[in-house]
Amino acid sequence: MKKLVATLMIVFTSQITAQISWSPYSLIEESIHLGDVRPSYNYSNLNVLAANAGIRVGAFLSSPTAFSGEMTLGVNGLGSPGSFATNLIPVELVGHLNTLQQSKTNIRFNLDCGIGFGLAENNTSYYDLNRNTILGLSLEFPGTSKFESLIFGIRYVSNSVDFLDNSISGSNNDATLRFYSALRFDGRSKAHSKNEDDFNLLIVENIQFQKTLKEKEIEIALLQDVIEHYSRSEQEDTIMPNNSVENGVDLIPEEKTSNLVDGKNIDEFAIIIASFKNLEVATNFLEEYNENCEIIFDQQNGNYRIAFKIVDSIEEATEVSRNLKERNEDNWILRL
Repeated sequence: MKKLVATLMIVFTSQITAQISWSPYSLIEESIHLGDVRPSYNYSNLNVLAANAGIRVGAFLSSPTAFSGEMTLGVNGLGSPGSFATNLIPVELVGHLNTLQQSKTNIRFNLDCGIGFGLAENNTSYYDLNRNTILGLSLEFPGTSKFESLIFGIRYVSNSVDFLDNSISGSNNDATLRFYSALRFDGRSKAHSKNEDDFNLLIVENIQFQKTLKEKEIEIALLQDVIEHYSRSEQEDTIMPNNSVENGVDLIPEEKTSNLVDGKNIDEFAIIIASFKNLEVATNFLEEYNENCEIIFDQQNGNYRIAFKIVDSIEEATEVSRNLKERNEDNWILRL
């Protein structure tokens, strides 16, 4: 007995650093007497069921490891109507070892081992201190509902007294075989409640963030539309449209322009591809266009025109202009 107690203490204390939680626990039992008197198996008789029934309540200690345990107090009945009837009032400590710890399932198949002590009564109202050892198997279904877990099991209980059936025969002790069903009321621990509340808060914050992000995306899209519209308007203001004539040639009177390049003759014609109000912008355009173009300044309007090419005749200028338009490049002809 001392060795068994020591073993149970080691089991319960070896995981002391693990996260342990306790839950209210209750179970109902039906026992079969194994002793000097043959028990009655006529369970269609409700008196037999009632005489061998028991109920227990207590606390169940759970941990994330393979070990768990329970401490219960209750009343167990043993009897064969017409032969004997006995009541036991034991306190029991039982440890559980989960054999499915390494599996992915939440179901626990436990090997049970424990001890108990308490009062035992016989038909003559004689009481004595009974000590018992417990070996058994149990199947645990965690989270059967939101607040409860369901447990089924069978236990063999060896008692230290030999008067449970009112018959003492040699040194053999009385024993019982118990079948039980139990409910563990898990509820919600403070840590679990806090974690769930934090999780729900994160969900709400995520929804709000998604809503804000969507609003920002709409604002960005509207801003891009405004920028695009502004850029298009700016381009329309700075690049002069073509003025079509019958022969497809655009002509600008020479008195409206002056050449930035020295030595240009007045009879020359420039093919203009763009016009800007700012010299720096015109210069940047010239660098990006990557062609051998020139800048011509319009003194009257203050525009800087980009000349793709300067030629000596209107025919040649017309040909160059047509070739550019076939490449989808807008242009017009300016007389210098």
